[in-house]
Amino acid sequence: IESLNKKYLLSVLFSECKGEDRVIQPTEDVFASEGDTVTLDCTFETTRTSPTLFWYRQKCNDFPRYMLKSYSDKAEKASEFQTDRFNAAINRTSVPLKIQKLQLTDSAVYYCALQPTRVPPVGLNLVVEMGLWLWIILVALLLGERQRTYSDYSVHAYVSDSQAS
Repeated sequence: IESLNKKYLLSVLFSECKGEDRVIQPTEDVFASEGDTVTLDCTFETTRTSPTLFWYRQKCNDFPRYMLKSYSDKAEKASEFQTDRFNAAINRTSVPLKIQKLQLTDSAVYYCALQPTRVPPVGLNLVVEMGLWLWIILVALLLGERQRTYSDYSVHAYVSDSQAS
């Protein structure tokens, strides 16, 4: 009877570890322009009747930051994402993240995770491209800055040479 109890206990333990819960995010990068609206997909499979899903954002050289969690008909947002630009509503098998009025600072890797999180989620890279007119202005400013820097350098070099003579 003791060996039968051990077998039963092992089968119960392994049935809990089957990995039935999973999150699926597209692997392709998403490209969008400033001011656009984008929806980042996240589908999931779970045996839970009331799943809770989380969205995280990780910017370059930073750690993932909690954005929001979505469950039932509710979404709770972190303080920096309280704006209406960020929304996620859970349905039966997905929790898409909608970002409106995109800004360059929205460029990041976005992660979707199912509670409880056991495996690091796969991220979805969002690249926000600036409008052409803004790009032209920035290039013009950078070129002007570069010329000013070079002229300042040559003036300093000239002053140094005149002091040496």
